[in-house]
Amino acid sequence: MIVTRVAKVTLGFYMSFVASLAIVVFTSFSLGLYLGAPVACFVLAVVGVVGMAQDGYREIFLGWLSWVAIFGIFIVVTFFL
Repeated sequence: MIVTRVAKVTLGFYMSFVASLAIVVFTSFSLGLYLGAPVACFVLAVVGVVGMAQDGYREIFLGWLSWVAIFGIFIVVTFFL
């Protein structure tokens, strides 16, 4: 049971990592780097919160939101500090 939950959280972490690469590249090219990266973080966070609202996918989107939080902190520190 615990192994399954850890696997689901890891899967969500990986899915968000792959999705963030695609979304950040697209939004950065279309909106510019300083506007595109925060927009991508916002979009990923909204998807994660909506996914958490569904009952069967809580562990997956917990990993998803964990990556979004790490990525958002990285974006803020790298671009704005």
